[in-house]
Amino acid sequence: MNKMIAVIAAVMMIVAIPIGLAAGDADADTGVTGTYSVYAYDGSAWSSDIVDAYDAAQAVQASDMWDANTDSMVAKYTPGTWVTYNYTTYGNITTFAGKTNTAAEQWNVFIIDVSGNIVAAEDCLGSYKCFSDYDQDHRTANIIMYYGSSSMTAQIVAAQYNTYSDKVAESSITNVSDSEAFKVSFNLQITYSGVNASISGSVYDVNGNLVTDASLKASTVTVVGYGSDCYLALKDAVGSANLTGEETVPGQGYNAYGWMGEMFGLGTVQTAGTDTPSDWTDDTYAYWCIYDSTGQLADFVLGAYSPVDTDSTFCCDSIGLIYAEVTM
Repeated sequence: MNKMIAVIAAVMMIVAIPIGLAAGDADADTGVTGTYSVYAYDGSAWSSDIVDAYDAAQAVQASDMWDANTDSMVAKYTPGTWVTYNYTTYGNITTFAGKTNTAAEQWNVFIIDVSGNIVAAEDCLGSYKCFSDYDQDHRTANIIMYYGSSSMTAQIVAAQYNTYSDKVAESSITNVSDSEAFKVSFNLQITYSGVNASISGSVYDVNGNLVTDASLKASTVTVVGYGSDCYLALKDAVGSANLTGEETVPGQGYNAYGWMGEMFGLGTVQTAGTDTPSDWTDDTYAYWCIYDSTGQLADFVLGAYSPVDTDSTFCCDSIGLIYAEVTM
């Protein structure tokens, strides 16, 4: 494990710095989710269902074809002393509809893309969502599960799908709007005085005041954004020119989709310990510490959280972001 990776891992163990969250900013409960149509061919017959879910992995589990007693897929995260976010494997199927992957046959995943074409899914099932602000290449409201050879092509699947007479209607992409269902409040503050924020354009807080370096250092500043996940909502709140992060789905290297890089020109900087490069225990860094709706240090990147009504572990409509100096 190199020094920077060790720093990222150590962030998970830092005791949360309390931040004031507005009253009522608990986990979102809007009753709004996405709508998916799930189609499955088990090797001999087709079946289908329309379900409410946040992502394609949840949609498959919510369908009538899923048997909670026998079926299994990779979970969104693995608990433990170090929580593991399975962003590259979330939703990978082992068994579905009573059929288990073998060397000869497996569950192949196809989607109906934004152009209406049936294409093979190139990433894990959990990477696909049905929201209008989400990555276009992973945006879909229609999932096709096909049990057969790993060499199965989209053309063959499409031909069979088109003759399936009892399939449910295809679902539409869920539009993301400036409504309570997609609203996230961000409580921002800079407690490390050794830097100056550089804000592009005009960013305003909930009271209509201009957000500045001085205001961020003086007290907590609350801004509001709208999105299907908290990374996209933050981007909406502060403007794309003020935020950088991992926008490739499901992510690259150690950075999952929705990993936060810099905001207002401030990213991770080492403030002490450079004189002992082989010993990171005396190192100090300044970076944006992320807190969930409960005020606890977040276990996951911003893109893993959403204001949309979903699994409570990841349902979050209030985020604290403090640029602070932290000793490892």
